Amino acid sequence: MQWQRFFMVICLLLGGGLLLGACSAEDITSMPKSSEKEITPGNSDDIAAIEAPSKLDYPDKMPEGGIVATTPLPEAMRIEKPKAKPHTTSKPKVRKFEIDRAEKDGFHRVKVFYGTNRNRTGETEANKVYGKTRGDMSYGICEIAIPLTHKTGALEAPKWWKMEFSENPTKHVVLQKVNSLSWRGVAAQLNATISKASGKNAFVFVHGYNVAFKDAARRTAQIHHDLKFDGAPIFFSWPSRGEITLTSYTHDETNAKWSYSYLKKFLIQIATDTQADNIYLVAHSMGTRVLSNAVAGVMSERPDLKKRFKEIILAAPDIDAEVFINDLAPKLVEASQNTTLYASADDRALQTSREVHGGYARAGDAGENLIVLDNIDTIDATGVDASLLGHSYFAEATSILKDIKELVGLSKPAHARTNLTQKTREADGRRFFVVKRN
Repeated sequence: MQWQRFFMVICLLLGGGLLLGACSAEDITSMPKSSEKEITPGNSDDIAAIEAPSKLDYPDKMPEGGIVATTPLPEAMRIEKPKAKPHTTSKPKVRKFEIDRAEKDGFHRVKVFYGTNRNRTGETEANKVYGKTRGDMSYGICEIAIPLTHKTGALEAPKWWKMEFSENPTKHVVLQKVNSLSWRGVAAQLNATISKASGKNAFVFVHGYNVAFKDAARRTAQIHHDLKFDGAPIFFSWPSRGEITLTSYTHDETNAKWSYSYLKKFLIQIATDTQADNIYLVAHSMGTRVLSNAVAGVMSERPDLKKRFKEIILAAPDIDAEVFINDLAPKLVEASQNTTLYASADDRALQTSREVHGGYARAGDAGENLIVLDNIDTIDATGVDASLLGHSYFAEATSILKDIKELVGLSKPAHARTNLTQKTREADGRRFFVVKRN
């Protein structure tokens, strides 16, 4: 019926906005009050004891046309706390003065690199530097604050029902600085960061529908922090409108398609101009279309980069299932050493997308539409996300974050990872994996 179709479209429009502010289902369970313990070098569970530098190593002089945008920190927000005791470990990844500074200020500082084809607004406030329409490709570095009280899987933001009407870095994940640089300047700083990582690692995150630039930066920092990723975090932000209107979904679809060539160029730059030995590509929802088509373009234009990417991770891919199977999956397998696809039957955002697209299955569907292919690890995440839409489990459900942490941090194949159970599909004998329910 028409009213049902209209209702599902409204759900889809609401979906993107709800996902970024929502906490995972695990947030309602008992969790540590601070993530500081998790990054202590002496913690044997850490993949790599790592924390973001205490400041950005920006050049003394900005390139012509550069922008430095900041969100000032009010004095009232600075929380004095006792300094941490000196660590006796010999691991160099977390320096004492950085821990002391985090303890004093009440939050960690995470540096993330970016490329974007959004328009410049001319604003200097960090949250407003980039807009929601098309622009030229630009690059830079962001600094994000993550509170010491951060919970794994959460993207803390002000909540009106808690009488929070402004961002506070001691409580929320906050974009504080945006430093626009040339690609040459970004590449130099990327290489400096990568050279300090034990495995010369980098990951590139591509966001999905209804995501503003600031929220792409915040999500990238949260993923980096929660995975304790030993390397350089990078994100590509295409011009999603980042707001809820009746036309925002089609607007975002159009701009996602327009962005394929921009991300293709960005991936080639990262693959050829940086010292990263291991490059992980991660995309969510509509962003998987941008990434998959960009990777296909890389393979067509630069076949010498075959297997250049260590891992491609597609989370809740909002891609026509048949297009994915016939056109995109072969290119992903060609470009990467391994490809992982996360799907869920609980994903109500994809259910709505399927209805909007004439009832055709999406690549992130599970159940009878679960895609199982040779040379791609399919992970059925049904049941891990109890949120309203069940769409953002890749960054919010602790069980999925743990799985990605083992995949990226320990290079464990799917059959050896803690949270997965191997299954065989009766129809064709192909294997896939199911996330264990806690």
